[in-house]
Amino acid sequence: MKFHIKKYVIVTSILLSVLLLFKRQFLPFQSNPKPIDNNNVPISFDLIKQRNKFENPIYTKWKSSTNSLSLDPDLTIRCNDYFQQLNKENFQIDYNNNNDNNDNNNDDKKIDPFIYKRKKWLKERIRNLRKQYKFDKNKDKYDFELMAQMEFINVSKKQSNYEWNIYQHFSHSRIFGKCFATATTTATAITNDNDNSNSKLNSNSKLKQELCKSFVKKLYPWMSGNLPIFEKNGKKLEKLSIELDESNCIINQINKNSKGKGIIIPLIQNDNNNNNNSNDDNKSINDDQQIENIGRLIKVLRALNNTLPIEIIYMELTLNHKQKLNDIATKFDSQSNFIKQDITFVDISPTITITTTTTTTNTTISHSLMIALSSIFTSFQEFIILNQHIIPLIDLNEFFNNERYKLNGNYFFKSPSKLKNRIIKFNIGFHEITSFMKNQLTPNKYDHQYFNLNIGFDSSNNGNNNNDGNVVIDRFFNYQFNNLIDSSLIIFNKWKTLSGLLLSCNFEFLYYKDLFNIRFLPTTINNNNNENSLDYLWLGQYISGINDQIIFNYNYAIIAGILTPSQNLPKDLIESLEICSSSFGQLSDNNDISLLYITSHQLQNWLINQKKFLTLLKNKYEFKFKELINNIFDPSNQLIKTSMERINSTIFEKLKSQPLIIENIIRPPTLIEPINVLGYNEPNQAWVHQEEFDKIQNNNGHGHSYGHPYYCVYSSIGDPLKEGIRGLSINVEKKLQEKYKKLFEIWLQN
Repeated sequence: MKFHIKKYVIVTSILLSVLLLFKRQFLPFQSNPKPIDNNNVPISFDLIKQRNKFENPIYTKWKSSTNSLSLDPDLTIRCNDYFQQLNKENFQIDYNNNNDNNDNNNDDKKIDPFIYKRKKWLKERIRNLRKQYKFDKNKDKYDFELMAQMEFINVSKKQSNYEWNIYQHFSHSRIFGKCFATATTTATAITNDNDNSNSKLNSNSKLKQELCKSFVKKLYPWMSGNLPIFEKNGKKLEKLSIELDESNCIINQINKNSKGKGIIIPLIQNDNNNNNNSNDDNKSINDDQQIENIGRLIKVLRALNNTLPIEIIYMELTLNHKQKLNDIATKFDSQSNFIKQDITFVDISPTITITTTTTTTNTTISHSLMIALSSIFTSFQEFIILNQHIIPLIDLNEFFNNERYKLNGNYFFKSPSKLKNRIIKFNIGFHEITSFMKNQLTPNKYDHQYFNLNIGFDSSNNGNNNNDGNVVIDRFFNYQFNNLIDSSLIIFNKWKTLSGLLLSCNFEFLYYKDLFNIRFLPTTINNNNNENSLDYLWLGQYISGINDQIIFNYNYAIIAGILTPSQNLPKDLIESLEICSSSFGQLSDNNDISLLYITSHQLQNWLINQKKFLTLLKNKYEFKFKELINNIFDPSNQLIKTSMERINSTIFEKLKSQPLIIENIIRPPTLIEPINVLGYNEPNQAWVHQEEFDKIQNNNGHGHSYGHPYYCVYSSIGDPLKEGIRGLSINVEKKLQEKYKKLFEIWLQN
């Protein structure tokens, strides 16, 4: 008995010791709070209203100053004055939003989005405080609500400081782009470098170069200061692969090296390439597939007699892949006699740095980031960006003749207007971050007054609503659509877009898992998250304020193919026509009927698993019909007929020979939300996803789904005479049908 009592005492003592140790180690130690003076109510702090006080500090000085230098009509002098004053303030950007300096956990989310929802934040914090002081004997004396309010004010101020930090960064970067990276300033700098006759000009130019060098490091810390490596036929091109002149700013060097027109094809890094734990087989499959697609694209360019030089731009590329692409571009084919292509390989990996003394940048090179980097470091001044999925159908030189492009130096095509790209379930803080981007990051009246930058679009300003680009931008800011850009083809003039391209890179390099992620919800496209943030490309141009307009093709993406037979249309569909395909294309905005290019997704699905794809197409295009035939027992009696069920395979047989045939085009209506058909038997949206096609795998059947999404589009939605909306259907002439067929055959050739 004594033994059991002794044992009980020992066990109890151990448990009490463990409990006390747990309380000390794991429950936050908190000294008794000082008594709160209820008369000393904390001053409220409104995080959103605080944004109205954000102002560029140099503009603040210029507004209150009588110094005429700040308003000097010479842009170079004004730029020098701006950045000299900024230098005197020891300006630095804090790229890391560390709200808690004691927190060493490098979490993916740098901010707590609940900071934008005061009531929810306070409710959660009060609950945690009550837990924290649960074992405190004086807990009844504490005013947890008041404590939470004081904490909320402190956290809100820290978040506001971070927003102010971002505001400054984009504001100064925008002025930097105007002063050092645009056409007029670049031309002036180059002229001054070659003109030693004017000492004042040279003095200003040298000062400008020094300021440029200094602020590149502060505003774009991801730039290593090195230039890319250019290689042709296995040999380094010394004329282009030059080392940076120590006396020159890299931005000026980039512009000086940019000449002529050409095509660039960025190699997109797959997610597996950025994952150290990724399966090497999957990485190899993805890389090989991309190289194969680009090789097929080059064959089509040869068939189109393309004369523009091509740069294939990459972060990582094997010698075997280089040799394969070079052979496709240059080897003579006696049967086709296509012209050789001028191919240069450009390694841009030396141009960026991941870690500096002030920040750690994004290690994932997304789709849009690779496009922006390729555009910055290409040797061309004007260039067409092609992705691996495009099949051009016209001479690419024609794109440079677009008058709107010539004026503004940028030209985008719109992505398919799918309603799934509209966000309907919002992250906490979604609208607050959207407002911050629209109202604080875009150029303001002082940017326009001092540097003639274009003020951001305001949807309430009816004077600007005729610009189609503004309509698209309104779709992003006011209707919550993402993925506005079709990355198949983009056109840039570097001298007019470099500033915006640098801003696009800043978004992703420096704020990649940050407050902007609240606005850009992950939207997986074809199981590849590298497609996510294409909107950063046009946002960079928009925020830079350099050009009057962001130019979009007037038309949204279309689908071209064969009309679905009426027997296989959705039940009771009467008015609308239907075309289904994995590929989509773009129309010319000169006449709204000429097909400029189409994507190769349908052909890729065919190559991935022809048997599975044929089965799906057969179900879509074969149909049964009844035919009256002569009575087999009395063939001579024409009055008696027998009804026989037959199968019409005409369309399917066409597709068996080639899975992408273009006879018709549908430009579906552009919607903001589904149309209420009100009992009228027509589709209620323009793009309808056919999920069964997503299950296409490669012939070996391993890995996840490799199929590209398959959509059906409709020429009218709802009742066109009432609440509905009608699109456009186009018949393709025979001559063009044959041209497209030959190009697709060339793409499919091994």
